[in-house]
Amino acid sequence: MKYFVKIDGGPIYNLNSMTTDMSGPLIFTSHEVSKNMGFQNSFHFQLAPNDKWKFNIGINRSQFTHHGSHTASLRLMDGICLNPSSNDPKEYVFSYVVTNGRSSSTVNLRLSEENPGSPLDSTDVFKIDMGMHKKTVSWSIPITIERELFSTRDWSVFAKGGLNFGFSSYSNETITHFSESCANLCFNHGFTPSVSNQKSNQLNTGIILGTSVEWHLSPKISLVFNPEINTRIQVSQENHNTSNKLGINLGALYRIK
Repeated sequence: MKYFVKIDGGPIYNLNSMTTDMSGPLIFTSHEVSKNMGFQNSFHFQLAPNDKWKFNIGINRSQFTHHGSHTASLRLMDGICLNPSSNDPKEYVFSYVVTNGRSSSTVNLRLSEENPGSPLDSTDVFKIDMGMHKKTVSWSIPITIERELFSTRDWSVFAKGGLNFGFSSYSNETITHFSESCANLCFNHGFTPSVSNQKSNQLNTGIILGTSVEWHLSPKISLVFNPEINTRIQVSQENHNTSNKLGINLGALYRIK
């Protein structure tokens, strides 16, 4: 019986995402203006009962960063008037959802009348153009099995498969620019729209498929190259989401016994 610890890290790419449609009058789609890529690193403990098989459990941290933009079409009737009985210019608050197919966020707005003498029609449509920067940090526990395919004195190649259990995710979003096309309903002077940042402890499951290439520097130390695909499946009350990620990791493997 042999025991190993492994530390690795590298870039990760979001290949695609499929989700059930979120329908509703106040749900808008975000269009990505940059590639959704990031970086991941992980720590693993491995158990090898023989030279052909390895069992692995670890903890993984991944971070994605991307830029997106959207256009929201809103009506006066979609908001809430804060001062309906006042003779001052009416102020309204709006909240709507923006989604990129993998996650969603809530945007909060506050607008006011520019010309109180011209009453507004509750069905008139006005548009908000907005750009957003999003960073998502996720934690997961990968559990995999490796089977040796080929080996020489200095090299070993393994096929790898298993499951990845995501247990925590946090998204931090900032608004990079915004503009409105308004005739008589505009942002309050000095007001900045806000985004509700998200933290999720909902469990999601992923399927891991890949390879592991080991270069043996000594009987105890090896360099490891791990290309792998992780298909994540997440089911919530709002939607059913499936995404594919490609990771290319480099790391070191140390035999502790």
